Amino acid sequence: MEGGEEEKRQFVVPKKEELIESIKNLDDDIEHVSLNLIKCDFSAIEKDVEKAFPGFHFVKVKKYNPGSFEVVFETKIDAIHFIKEQFDKKILT
Repeated sequence: MEGGEEEKRQFVVPKKEELIESIKNLDDDIEHVSLNLIKCDFSAIEKDVEKAFPGFHFVKVKKYNPGSFEVVFETKIDAIHFIKEQFDKKILT
């Protein structure tokens, strides 16, 4: 750190197309695909995530911080369909 200033880190959410391309480029030997859902309602729980996306099967849903979840998909194509169809969907509010 120069001049005693703290380095500021910004979390940048990739664009939908970038996420899809990243998943397509994963090794075919990858068993599951994990995505992080951020900026969810802070009171949301794992069951709320499952209810918000009834058309999708998650191998796992894990809350790791208030308003943040990890969802795991069986295949790359499942994760891609999720991103294409649900990218901006809200969980609770």
